Amino acid sequence: MKIVSFRRADSFVSSKIVSSRHPEGFELYFEFSGAEPAGDGNWVVPAALLPAMVWGEEELEIDAPVSATLLANLPAIQDLYQSWLPGAGRVAVHAAEAAGDSTPEAGAARNSASFFSGGVDSLFTLIKNRETLTHLILVHGFDVALCEENYFRALRARAENVAGAFRKRLIAARTNVREFYGQTHDQWTYYHGGVLAAIGLCLSDCLSAVLIGSTYSLAQLHPWGSHPLIDPLWSTGALRVVHDGAEAARMRKIEVIAREPAALRMLRVCGGQPDSEMNCGQCEKCLRTMIGLQLLGRLDECPTFPHHIDLRRIRRLDLTESSLFWREFLGFPVDPSLRRTIESAVRAAEMGFGGDYGTWKSKARRTLALTKHIRADLIAGLRMLGP
Repeated sequence: MKIVSFRRADSFVSSKIVSSRHPEGFELYFEFSGAEPAGDGNWVVPAALLPAMVWGEEELEIDAPVSATLLANLPAIQDLYQSWLPGAGRVAVHAAEAAGDSTPEAGAARNSASFFSGGVDSLFTLIKNRETLTHLILVHGFDVALCEENYFRALRARAENVAGAFRKRLIAARTNVREFYGQTHDQWTYYHGGVLAAIGLCLSDCLSAVLIGSTYSLAQLHPWGSHPLIDPLWSTGALRVVHDGAEAARMRKIEVIAREPAALRMLRVCGGQPDSEMNCGQCEKCLRTMIGLQLLGRLDECPTFPHHIDLRRIRRLDLTESSLFWREFLGFPVDPSLRRTIESAVRAAEMGFGGDYGTWKSKARRTLALTKHIRADLIAGLRMLGP
């Protein structure tokens, strides 16, 4: 993989990336409103490293200076990626120059930002660090597709209101990185942390630190694109990349947000309804957040969600990837019917039944899963008996 033709303007950086996936070259860009990007090549490293490893590229050649500190951290970063993705290969990284790390300029040294989507994790990080943060970063092309202009415009207006309420400045970023990846959902699980680090490194001339709100608590950690082991390794002498908030479980975060009316007015956890309400109220993320707010007695005060929870929708959810969040609810006083519904949904997910566990399709999946469990237990029992 070769990264060439770096361009920088007052609000824009880009480079041409030539790879096995893009033999004619792909122009990857990041554009900013409210900040000027740096002119080095640091930003392209977290954006391109993991794709190069997954796509089988043997080398990553960068025609721009890259921080010596960042280059020194790449072996450890690749170790982590390879432990998470056994099929990922090792990549030799070559930069035009291993640049010495400069300290942040006087203005930038006083500035720090956190990524902001309006979700539980980013709102918690904002509230927790409200005394030290100076900026919020909202990204178009990350979880909101570039074609959804109207939706992002509404989201940006709400983010401006939150920034004003917390006396922060908003930086709006725009990128075509997801088009570059052409990724499946599973790949985005691992790629997204590098994208956030890339955006932070673009802003190293005006910020000294950028915070990425944790998705999971320390008790829930597993391979994930943004992780406390990997995020700090993207740092340079000019910019610290910080993984923030992993000390708090999801219900603790919702509890903190529920005390802030400005945060409740912005709370957005899905992109399923691109209108003024901001949340569909029907998907797994919405229902999970609504239940958390209801347990705290604050659902009626949150204008971005419906104020009624349909238990039938919970029964149709596939909680395979999120059962650990739903288990948190069982430690709180829960209405008996809701408790039974959550317990059944969690149990179905953990046994591999998937969603809609009352339908014939789910019954077939359940029978298959039970057969596999019984077979595995039988084989283990026979092995214990010996030859």
